[in-house]
Amino acid sequence: MSKPFMRNPTSCDEKTTTISATPYSGDDGSAQASFTPTDCGALDFSPSFSANVGGAVGTQKTGVTTSIDQGPTEAGLLNATVVIPPDLNPDVNLLGNRCSPAAFEASACPPSTVMGSAIATSPLLTQPLAGNVIFVDTGGVPDIGLDLQGQLHLLLRGSLGFDKVVKFSGLPDIPIAHFALTFPTSPGLLTASRNLCVPPAPNFHAEFQGYNGANTILDVPATVEGSCHPLGKKCKKARKKKKHKHRSASEAKKKHKKKSCKKKRKHKKRH
Repeated sequence: MSKPFMRNPTSCDEKTTTISATPYSGDDGSAQASFTPTDCGALDFSPSFSANVGGAVGTQKTGVTTSIDQGPTEAGLLNATVVIPPDLNPDVNLLGNRCSPAAFEASACPPSTVMGSAIATSPLLTQPLAGNVIFVDTGGVPDIGLDLQGQLHLLLRGSLGFDKVVKFSGLPDIPIAHFALTFPTSPGLLTASRNLCVPPAPNFHAEFQGYNGANTILDVPATVEGSCHPLGKKCKKARKKKKHKHRSASEAKKKHKKKSCKKKRKHKKRH
């Protein structure tokens, strides 16, 4: 199935298109024209958000994946803000592993600065964009850089605050179907301050602003994965086995008593 070649902007301020051409002879030429989209406020803007976390115990490092999903006719995502739950905390020991802005722009960051991975799909692309999530030096708290490569090469930078707020501002007005950030247990950017297998699940707060001026605010409990449910099943099985063993032992004692009683009766009859 063919993909659409382009779509109109989803913000209603004036847009300018510029064209330049080089002829086989003579001087280069250029021209431009402007237009203003209308009815942007009528566009849907209802992105969804989800999060998956590992069932870490205590202060263990835990894997985290956050995802934003949109429909093909929604307004573009301009700003995205996600607040990390109080149950999860960045490992401050990793904040020093930073890539210089110049190396980030050149896609030449050292492996030690890679904190995770990112993937983005779009109805305008036949293949997803994928790449690394990198700490980029700012002189203070490092930015979170995304080096997305594929049919397009996108370099995006978001801020990470001491208040554990992650914000990406001025995102390109490109239709995004699915956008996910994954922080694995190695190097382990996030640690759990408690046993995540015990309810309630960590709660993520997310705020999204569209190019059409619409806003969406969500509070979403994470899905806890990993060893939680399998561990529970194993415990139940272990309990059942123990009960079975106790039953077998008690039954064996009863059988032994019956046999000994029969032997005593036989012995009495002989006498």
